[in-house]
Amino acid sequence: MLELGIKVGLGTDGCASNNSIDMFREMNLLSNILQLNHQTTSLPAGQALRCATINNAALLGLGKTGQLAIGYKADLILLAVQPHLSPGEQLLVAAATGAAVHSVIIDGRLIMHERKILSFDLEDTMREVRRLAGQLAGSRH
Repeated sequence: MLELGIKVGLGTDGCASNNSIDMFREMNLLSNILQLNHQTTSLPAGQALRCATINNAALLGLGKTGQLAIGYKADLILLAVQPHLSPGEQLLVAAATGAAVHSVIIDGRLIMHERKILSFDLEDTMREVRRLAGQLAGSRH
């Protein structure tokens, strides 16, 4: 599809079919999937990264988002420095996981910092999730 000029996006569809919901793993899988068809090379890491960022933004009609550029929304993640993640698209796509995410900024607003969610109370949310799950489980019997 990419060779035909078709814009390809990348995402996860939820816990029911992908229990990691880790976009880094998805980029790695996309980058390496050509090898399953006995191709000699994998998709370049930069192309997999574009599918998960710039292409997704365009496919979803999000306008000026999906890349770091003047005039674009400041949506980004910061990764914790780790020895196996030296700078470069190849290592980011090949070796990173969601566990490396240190901070998240959405539309210029700090949402998560030092792996702590700042935008809502996680404990309250998990209590409500357990309550609703209990109601759902009770309604099935």
